[in-house]
Amino acid sequence: MLQTVFVEMRKTFLKTFLIVFSALFLVIFSMSAYVNYNMDKATQNKIKSNEQMLLNAERIILSARLSKITGDLIFIRESLLLNQESELGYDEIAQEWIAFSNSRQIYDQIRYLDADGNEVIRVNYTEDGAVLVAPENLQNKKDRYYFTETISLDENQIYISKLDLNIENNQIEQPIKPVLRISMPYYNNAHQLSGIVILNYLAEDMFSQIRSVS
Repeated sequence: MLQTVFVEMRKTFLKTFLIVFSALFLVIFSMSAYVNYNMDKATQNKIKSNEQMLLNAERIILSARLSKITGDLIFIRESLLLNQESELGYDEIAQEWIAFSNSRQIYDQIRYLDADGNEVIRVNYTEDGAVLVAPENLQNKKDRYYFTETISLDENQIYISKLDLNIENNQIEQPIKPVLRISMPYYNNAHQLSGIVILNYLAEDMFSQIRSVS
């Protein structure tokens, strides 16, 4: 009789234990899942917030850089316009552009092209500083997309190219230089279309700033 009662008590205990254990397990599992879900959600929100901050910072960098470049382009145009009547001709302009290029150090080329696409003044920035390209090395760029796009603009409009590689004599320049071309039409003092002025901006300058922020 006692043995039967003991067996029944044991069965009841095991049954109760299993019920309680299962209930506790479900509660603990649910709490753990809830905590993990909220932690993952918080982590995701933090990542999204950081990415949005990074995008905003990059947008500010791009906007500030483009604003500075367009300001420099207008300065180049104005210097050409002011010295148009100078007795020294293009020599004085070239010297100003060389000094400007050495000061900025972010423009691979500064150029004035006439209405037929011929390079008239071209200053290259090199490892040894800015240099004026000799007349015999100047090229015609009338078929280049940036010339055809810019020459058709109104007087105060500005063209900004896609990110591109520099091409010299129909070949990609080595080492590779990613550049943005920022240009605008050049109208002389008589308000006649005389060509375009153009800056080849070294995009690595912008990339290095974005990398430092990232």
